[in-house]
Amino acid sequence: MPLEQAPEDRLTRTQGRKARPVRWGYLHQAVARHGIVTSRLVVYPPDASDRDRLWAHRFHVFAPIALGGGTACWLLLIALGVSPETSAVLLAVLIAPIGISLWWRARPLHARTISLRSSRSGMWAHPDDERREEMLSRLSSVMEGACDDMRRGLITVETFESIWARVYGDALLADARDRR
Repeated sequence: MPLEQAPEDRLTRTQGRKARPVRWGYLHQAVARHGIVTSRLVVYPPDASDRDRLWAHRFHVFAPIALGGGTACWLLLIALGVSPETSAVLLAVLIAPIGISLWWRARPLHARTISLRSSRSGMWAHPDDERREEMLSRLSSVMEGACDDMRRGLITVETFESIWARVYGDALLADARDRR
């Protein structure tokens, strides 16, 4: 099918490429020292443009990549004989503008993005903390399942958007309860 005849779809890009997942948000789970389990669910608003969600996603992944890549480059520069202070300043001058630019482009979406957190002890968990973590995991799995179903053609874009709107609404209600 030529590109001119390809169906227009704002949620997935299929023109000449494999369909990629929709950037609806993400769930980040980590275990810290002493068995503390933390979860963070971020849900982007369904009416946001794909471009805004792309910038928000790029800003989200920038920090770990910049930290790891910056550290590796810093060690490489030191191994090449550049002083540690000069190397650090040089890398900060190169990396900071990229981070500032990504932050600036992701800023419009940031105010409308819902972010929910959960933290519990892995040794002994309070039932409320476990319920909160299960809610975050459930909302994430609903969105991941809807993304997979839409890519496979099992649900329409309209159905996917209504699922996304319900998940966003549930996250918004949970955020409002947290703020009380």
